[in-house]
Amino acid sequence: MKESEKTLRETEYPYSEIFENMSNCVAVYKPVEDGKDFVFVDFNPAAEKTEKIKKEKLIGKKILDIFPGVKEFGLFDLLQRVNETNQPEKKPLSFYQDNRISGWRENFVYKLPSGEIVAIYEDYTELEQNKEKLQRIEQRSREFAELLPEMICEADMNGNISFANSYALENFQYSQEDLKKGVNFDQLLIPRDAKRTRVNLLRRIKGQKLTAREVTAVRKDGTTLPAMAYIQPFFEKNKPVGFRGVMMDITSRKKAEEEIQREKSFLEQLIEGAPEAIVQCDTKGNLEKINNEFTQLFGYSRKEALGRNIDELVSSEDQRKEAVGITKEMSGGKKVAIETIRQHKNGTPVDVSILSTPIIVNNKQVGIYAIYRDITERKRADSVRQMIHNISNAVITCQTLDELFKIIREELSTVMDTTNFFIALYDKKTDSLTLPFFKDEKDSFQTFPAGKTITAYVIKKRKPVLLRTKDIEELEKAGEIELVGTSSKVWLGVPLRAENKVIGVVSLQNYDNEDAFDENDLELLEFISNQAGLSIDRKRAEQNLIIAKQKAEEAAKAKQQFLSTMSHEIRTPLNAVLGMTHLLIQANPRSDQMEYLNALKFSGENLLVLINDILDFSKIESGMVFFEQADFKLKEIINGIKQSFLFRTEEKGITFEVNIDPELPDSIVGDPVRLNQVLTNLIGNAIKFTEKGSITVDLTLKQKTTENVEIEFSVSDTGIGIPKDKLANIFESFKQAGTDTTRKYGGTGLGLAITKKLIELQNSEIFVESRVGKGSKFYFSLNFPKSKIKPEHKPVEIKESYKQLEGSNILVAEDNEINFIIAKKLLEKWGAKVDHAENGNVTIDMISKKNYDVVLMDLHMPELNGYEASKIIHTSENVKNKNIPIIALTASVMVDIQQKIEEVGITDYILKPLNPKELYEKVLRKIKGL
Repeated sequence: MKESEKTLRETEYPYSEIFENMSNCVAVYKPVEDGKDFVFVDFNPAAEKTEKIKKEKLIGKKILDIFPGVKEFGLFDLLQRVNETNQPEKKPLSFYQDNRISGWRENFVYKLPSGEIVAIYEDYTELEQNKEKLQRIEQRSREFAELLPEMICEADMNGNISFANSYALENFQYSQEDLKKGVNFDQLLIPRDAKRTRVNLLRRIKGQKLTAREVTAVRKDGTTLPAMAYIQPFFEKNKPVGFRGVMMDITSRKKAEEEIQREKSFLEQLIEGAPEAIVQCDTKGNLEKINNEFTQLFGYSRKEALGRNIDELVSSEDQRKEAVGITKEMSGGKKVAIETIRQHKNGTPVDVSILSTPIIVNNKQVGIYAIYRDITERKRADSVRQMIHNISNAVITCQTLDELFKIIREELSTVMDTTNFFIALYDKKTDSLTLPFFKDEKDSFQTFPAGKTITAYVIKKRKPVLLRTKDIEELEKAGEIELVGTSSKVWLGVPLRAENKVIGVVSLQNYDNEDAFDENDLELLEFISNQAGLSIDRKRAEQNLIIAKQKAEEAAKAKQQFLSTMSHEIRTPLNAVLGMTHLLIQANPRSDQMEYLNALKFSGENLLVLINDILDFSKIESGMVFFEQADFKLKEIINGIKQSFLFRTEEKGITFEVNIDPELPDSIVGDPVRLNQVLTNLIGNAIKFTEKGSITVDLTLKQKTTENVEIEFSVSDTGIGIPKDKLANIFESFKQAGTDTTRKYGGTGLGLAITKKLIELQNSEIFVESRVGKGSKFYFSLNFPKSKIKPEHKPVEIKESYKQLEGSNILVAEDNEINFIIAKKLLEKWGAKVDHAENGNVTIDMISKKNYDVVLMDLHMPELNGYEASKIIHTSENVKNKNIPIIALTASVMVDIQQKIEEVGITDYILKPLNPKELYEKVLRKIKGL
């Protein structure tokens, strides 16, 4: 059977070899059960491979048993139809699936003449899977394309667009409907770029590598936009079937580029037009760019400069080390700001400020920017300002014109060439020129006739001149000038004025360079000339002032000397008058003699007051009053004043009362002598103008601090009073309330003037309240520091007996016999032993032979005066002589007497005429060592 079947198969299927080797799947079925089912008759290897089953397992088996899904798949129905109709049918590609296999199949079924059914089919599963995969990839690509901010589209080789992402549609103003109707890629570009893109597409197809190109894209409405376009063909079976285009809108970038270009152009124009020299160098200092100002500042053209090293180009050999050091700092990334000197192409030095900054790209220095600013004028201006300041200062400080002229030349040399510089002064009377200052490399003059010299020309024209060789020749040819000395290339001269008159000329000249000076130098020299003129004016004024001051001082000195001499000449005989009067009064005269002696004493004392007032006023006027700052007990001073006036007040029958605030400190610091003088003047006036009633002195504490006290002093009387219209006059010099007052009461009218001045010199003022017939009140306040130490001297209690000098040895050095007699009589009356020395030499000799308790030394003696004698005594090696107390006797009131006597060791002085009480107290102090 099997053998016969085999034979039959070979006979029936002569194409079996083809059957076996076909790539398509072939299954042969035999209808059974009247076509209700089908069994497998044959199954080729391709089918075995696709269905993953061996033919042996199929032959004779029903199709539904092996492939149950064929009914649902529709193949079973197709087999039945073909069996019934004998007409072949094709089953389109469909998906088959059962519990064993699945896949895509496309079947062609026909019926053989033998009645068997043949199904030829192809497995498209892999193809469909790839297709799905491609579809998924394409979908993802399109979804990705939608996310990109770029215009993406696909087109066939004719340019018909099949896809465009939303960004492209939006930017080109198209819709999906427009794409369906048809949009060609060429419509998206201007014609030139469309043509170029087609050419580039062909190049890409041929395998050439091309980059994106800038194109002008066209929107649906015809507007354009700049874009970067990239075209890429795609292939199927190695055949180009279309292309994809990617375009990026570069409108913003183009605007940015245009802005950058504008800024770059602006920057380049700014750099080119900048008033400073600007350069760009590499990191080694080689010039890459320079601006126009650089060529102007240093004189090099671009061709000459570019590529050259900046330091070698614009620095001299002397400047090279510094310049290279600066460039090295710049190359190291440092910013540099410095003022220095560089060199012009012609060798001229140029003052510059350099400001540099590194050029950094991607965190790496690639070059240097540097700005060179010409500061020559500023430096010159600074030098000029400093020069002007120095000269102006010299005008004030220089003691002589020679010193000033020297400084002027030195200062001028800082801004211009002063090799040949002179100052000429013009003497109109002799028509000649003298040269107080002359420096020149060729000529030497001290004086010469003015004549028609250029200097005289300037004086005549009264204006500055700047003359070069041609100008000088023309003036000489015109007969306006005649050259004296060596001819110069350029001559600069300005008038020298003083007291609004041209008194000379200040001049500069240069023998080699005609351009050594310019109009700026002329203007500057004119200023210097004005300064020199001011100095001459000032020096003349100073000289006149010095002469006037000397004359005033000489006059004041002569006045003071005159007053001192007159005082001495008056006091010397007055000393005899008052001294003898005192002696006679103490000799128990008769009553009628006592009357005459009192009159003589009164007149002498009045004369002494007049002399003292005049001398005090003279001192105040000449500013020669000085205030001592010494510790003193205020109450003792006031009580002493009271005691000195008790006799006069008792004599006139008026009450004298002193009230001292208990809050006042016991000791204060000030000038007790001047305070005594002020109060004595006020109390003396009060007694003088009061016939009845009282005199009251009040001391009141006004203010107190830890360091100071302010005390108000007032002197009240019940005297004649002062009319209101006279109150303003009473403090004036040599004035009283009326002429009758002078006649009736006497005096010089200086007492209150002196008092007022003394109070004002202590930063205070005096006030007065008065009613005619009722009396007056004078009051003032003074500030005193509180005393921190106890007064050095205790007051000497002077007993009325005047017996405390008994047994003392006193030497009176006095060349005037009468003065000696008076002193001797007074001292001997008090119990002292008195010796006489006629001059300084005798005084020194007597001191060496005898011990004396006190020496009364007249300052003006023949042979050796009192100053010299005192100095010798106190510089002696003999301790006894060295420490002997000396009291000066003088009729002089020179203001420097205190200083002079202290210098020679004299500790005190007594003015002539001798006041017995003062003589007694001072001698007693020295004897007691107080």
